[in-house]
Amino acid sequence: TYILLVIMLVQLTGSMFLVPVLPSLLADDFATARLDNGTALHCSDYEPSAAPEACVLAHGDVVAWSTTSGFVQNAVFSILVSPALGAWSDVHGRRPVILLSQLLSVAPIVILILHLSGVTRLCWIYAVQAVTQSVSVIAPSLAYMSDRIDRDDRAAAFGLIIASFSVAILIGPPIGALLPLHVVPYATLLMLAAAIVGTALFLPESIRTADVDGGLNPGTHRTSSSMKAGFVNALQILRRSPLFVKLTTILVITAATGEALQDMLIQYLQLQLGFTPADTSIMFMALGAGALLVQGVLLHILLKWLGETRLLLVGLVVGGLQQLLLVLATSKWQAISAVALGSLSSVTFPTISGIKANNSSSQEQGAVQGALYGARALASGVGP
Repeated sequence: TYILLVIMLVQLTGSMFLVPVLPSLLADDFATARLDNGTALHCSDYEPSAAPEACVLAHGDVVAWSTTSGFVQNAVFSILVSPALGAWSDVHGRRPVILLSQLLSVAPIVILILHLSGVTRLCWIYAVQAVTQSVSVIAPSLAYMSDRIDRDDRAAAFGLIIASFSVAILIGPPIGALLPLHVVPYATLLMLAAAIVGTALFLPESIRTADVDGGLNPGTHRTSSSMKAGFVNALQILRRSPLFVKLTTILVITAATGEALQDMLIQYLQLQLGFTPADTSIMFMALGAGALLVQGVLLHILLKWLGETRLLLVGLVVGGLQQLLLVLATSKWQAISAVALGSLSSVTFPTISGIKANNSSSQEQGAVQGALYGARALASGVGP
């Protein structure tokens, strides 16, 4: 599991190199397209009150394309792909699915390189992401953890998966902000290549040989049938019991609102408070530091102290408070503080995943996590 965490950290840190620069590049791309005269427009050169109309409207264009891409990715592809791949991994192993996700993540970087070379518009990155990001690294990683970790420690272990995101958010954006623009995509590609090599050469399969040989596992026939059923099987899992229904409902609501906020937040802050790439980098550093503290240190303690139900409630309340504070923010530091406080709401997903994993058999961890991620993906597509 430590090998998996290191690989995820490398992969995610590389992807975070893009965070400070990509929102501004997208706004510039749409603003330039609105001018319709071939003149390049750099919206970050203007204060919000003095920005040209093309820049103001470009922020809305970014959100429209982002939410549409997210809907196609999550509500169309992921809801079908994640449950099927989860069930497939119960038979054939987690490592091939993790590797597939890593290989697909290279495609959007190629689009960025082509854009910086003047070959294509950057907006096409949304079409590519709608397909490639439907195969997520999260679901098979959670199933991998379930295979290796004892029941009582699963929620905390799932928190470490989320903590790897936090570390990546903490160190990735500052590096991306310091690198020359034309170097950023190549640095990201280098990190992704390292993660792919690490998975292929050093990550052991988490399922026993008898479980993946296609013939010795008594659950193979059942799981293969579930894989074919895909979406139908996911629905059966998620409504298996009143507990599963309640947890899925909570997950859907938090994913819909959280993803909507994420899709619009940076464009909103650029438009309202004049956020620059440097400000965005600082905000993500604050988010990463807070989430790292929560996932890496406090989650295990809070689970022992509050229990899963009370901790889930705390996460939901803090998430609502964060969004209220963002609405009321009138300065950059207030918005950054609200985002940092909201890092405590990151306890919800690992807590829900842990509860469901502990109420499922060892032969269906991939199917359960795939179904759970599929429901989360559907909400993440509809919410924005």
